[in-house]
Amino acid sequence: MTKLLLLGAGHAHLHLMKRLQEEKLDVDVTLVSPSQYQYYSGMFSGYLEGLYREEEIRLHIPSLTKASGIKFIKGAAISIDAKSKVVLTEKGDILSYDILSIDIGIVNCWD
Repeated sequence: MTKLLLLGAGHAHLHLMKRLQEEKLDVDVTLVSPSQYQYYSGMFSGYLEGLYREEEIRLHIPSLTKASGIKFIKGAAISIDAKSKVVLTEKGDILSYDILSIDIGIVNCWD
C-alpha cells in the first residue's frame, strides 16, 4: 500500500481530507501537525476585529483526520531525507513515506 505523508494541515491537505471522507483510496495516509487546530487565515482579520470567536476560525485536525481515515501525529518535522524517503520529527519519530506533501498553512501562534 502506498504511504502518503502530509506535513501540515494547509488548504490542500484539508481538501484532501474532505475528499477522503467521500471516496476511500487504497493509500495509507498520515498527517503531522504541531497543533491540533488549523486556523482559517481568511477569517483572521475578522477575529482581530472581534467579529469572530477563536472557535469560529479554527478546525479540529484530529476530528477531521479520524473522519477521513487518516492517522494524526501531533508534532513537527525537523528534517526530511528525500533520498531515504523519511521524515524525522521533534520527538524522534522516523516516518517513512512513498509520497510526501508539505502544506503547513498559517502558523499557529496560540499553541
